[in-house]
Amino acid sequence: MFNLYLFYLNFIFLERGALEVIVNGKVKRELKQGDGFGELALLYNAPRSASVKALEKCQLWGIDRNTFRKAVEEMITKEYEENRKFMEVVRFFCKFFL
Repeated sequence: MFNLYLFYLNFIFLERGALEVIVNGKVKRELKQGDGFGELALLYNAPRSASVKALEKCQLWGIDRNTFRKAVEEMITKEYEENRKFMEVVRFFCKFFL
């Protein structure tokens, strides 16, 4: 059992079990171990656009909006830095950095 209000304020990871994602009454996909959901609502401060239904007993973990956004920002920054370093050493791109 979990607090439904907190469920809506977190990015949710599925550690164990299986869930269905339902949009407008239609099953869109199945989530399995390692999958997550709720990122769009957290990134864009929007209401949830889908429902989930447990297909079996599940274990879920969640992280709050601020922690999730910080993690996403760190991943984007790291990816940008890696791409920038690559572009600086590839001859084709060198003319853009003069």
